[in-house]
Amino acid sequence: MTRRGLTPARAAALCLAASAVLLVAVHIFDAFGYVPCPLCLHQREVHWLALAVAAAALLLTTRPTTSGFARIAVIALAVVYLGSAALAGYHAGVEYHWWPAPPCEAGGGVINSADLLESLSRPSRAVPCDEAAWTLFGVSLAGYNFLASLLLAAVAAGGALSRRRGKFFH
Repeated sequence: MTRRGLTPARAAALCLAASAVLLVAVHIFDAFGYVPCPLCLHQREVHWLALAVAAAALLLTTRPTTSGFARIAVIALAVVYLGSAALAGYHAGVEYHWWPAPPCEAGGGVINSADLLESLSRPSRAVPCDEAAWTLFGVSLAGYNFLASLLLAAVAAGGALSRRRGKFFH
C-alpha cells in the first residue's frame, strides 16, 4: 500500500487486524503447552489496548465531524505500539541476558496447597522470563513482537500524518 493510500482508517484497520492476529498466534502457542511468563502477559495486555484504541479510531472515522479525533486516536495508537516495542525489546534483552530479569520472573503471588498440587499434576512447559520458550532463526517471540510493534507504530504514524481523508470504506 502506498503512503498516499494510507488513511487514518486504513492504518487503524491494519493495526487492529495485526494485533488480533498476534494475540490469536500467542494463544495458539498456549494451546500447545507453552505457558507465558509475566513479561509475555504484559506484552499481550498492550496489544489488547491497541485493539481498543484501533477500534475507537475506526469508529471515529465513520463521521467527517470526528476525523480530527480519529487522527488523534491513530497517533495514540502509534504511541501504544512504541510502548509495546519498548516492552518487547526489554523482554528480548532479558532473554539474551543483556540485563537482569525482573524480580517477578517466577510468576510471583501466593500459592496455596491446592493450587500447588494441581500445578504439579499437569505437565507444563513454563519458562522464566530470561529463557526464550520458542525461537525461529534465533529470534524469540519477544523479538518478533518488537519488530512487529515498530512496524505497526510506523503504520499508525503514517496513517495519522497522511494528507488523504476519507471514510473507512472509501
